[in-house]
Amino acid sequence: MVVCSGCYVALNRTDYAESAADNPMAKRYWMDKEFCRAAAGYYYARHAPIARIIYDMKYHGRHDVATQMGCLLARELQHSGFFEGIDAIVPVPLTRKRQRQRGYNQSEAMAQGIAYVTHIPVETKAVKRVSFAESQTKLTTAERRENVRHAFQLVRPKRIAGKHILIVDDVMTTRATTLACAHACLDAPGVSYSVLTLAIAGIFARYEGQYYNYLDEGIGELGSPGNLDFSALPTPLDTFIIIDSPAPPAEASIDDIYLDDDFDMEDYN
Repeated sequence: MVVCSGCYVALNRTDYAESAADNPMAKRYWMDKEFCRAAAGYYYARHAPIARIIYDMKYHGRHDVATQMGCLLARELQHSGFFEGIDAIVPVPLTRKRQRQRGYNQSEAMAQGIAYVTHIPVETKAVKRVSFAESQTKLTTAERRENVRHAFQLVRPKRIAGKHILIVDDVMTTRATTLACAHACLDAPGVSYSVLTLAIAGIFARYEGQYYNYLDEGIGELGSPGNLDFSALPTPLDTFIIIDSPAPPAEASIDDIYLDDDFDMEDYN
């Protein structure tokens, strides 16, 4: 076993697959009539076992860890019926430059592990990731969010036309990446989609000393309904602190900033 049994047992499970069409993650995709279900295996938190696993997957060349975690996740979800009716697995692609540098796509390696358990084919040729001409590091967060909407391009629509596809990625925070990939795939006729990630991160923003929780409806003060629209806040999003933790910390610093962590900004630096 590549991932030690102690780390695996210690993972904080979401159980989202038990209500895959109606859970906090699934609600983020309800605007699309083509959406079917969504789940993440585990809650992400910094310094937790899942964070070390994902870091190894992405930056230490451990494609074997990604494949194993795909297998383990698929085995945990099989009994729930999550994979029923899915025709193809579409891992979120990297740019060619990033894939050459890394040597592999961790989401694709994870998808191969899922395929090993479910026998659902992996489709890697239908959609590609677009490289931007300019560095994204100088753009505002709003500009980066706009760019992610155009980050994927459907190149072989016939390969997924009429199919129920499963979009697979490693971590979800804002949904920006998985949603953009799904929308590119929807350019093929008759496509429906579901989403599966290894982990999901909580997102918190601090404004004038108060923490706000990124909820399905927008942003709401902790313990209250999500009645505050992100765009209505008077301060630019760049001044917010986005924290990848299931709960807000007592204090946050610049080291805790994670802007669109699921939209892998290193691909555009």
